[in-house]
Amino acid sequence: MSKWATDAEQELRSMIFGSVEYMIFSALKDSIDLTAPYSGPLDLELQYKEFQCRFFNGIVPDLSDDFSILFAPLPYDTAGITIMPDDQRFAGRKRGIRINQCLILFRSETKIAMLHEMIHASGIRGHDDAFRMEILRLIAEGAYGQLVKQGSYDGIL
Repeated sequence: MSKWATDAEQELRSMIFGSVEYMIFSALKDSIDLTAPYSGPLDLELQYKEFQCRFFNGIVPDLSDDFSILFAPLPYDTAGITIMPDDQRFAGRKRGIRINQCLILFRSETKIAMLHEMIHASGIRGHDDAFRMEILRLIAEGAYGQLVKQGSYDGIL
């Protein structure tokens, strides 16, 4: 077992049972590869640009003053959200992707949430067949290769 996995398990034991942090960690620890050493929070803008080039071929907006990606406070059961111009629920809010700030310690889960939200930013609303087909395309292209354990795609689909 790597030091990170040991540290992660110690972190779980130190959390208050039932807290938001505990619920997030316990839900993720079995599907996320904890063998990789932790190297700090993910650079969201850099990762977005990499995914944009590798997997989305220009179909998601470029990062700009009008479209950004950032960590933000969200309900504990929400990994991320995409705000597009036609979303009236968020009228007056800056367009872009928000990733739950509770995921800041979980680089793999942050990337999974980012890929999910980038699908929405490409214009696919909801989680219907078009969304699932896009997830399957990303799996086939290797987007989730190092992010989840082999065959552990339940939380993604």
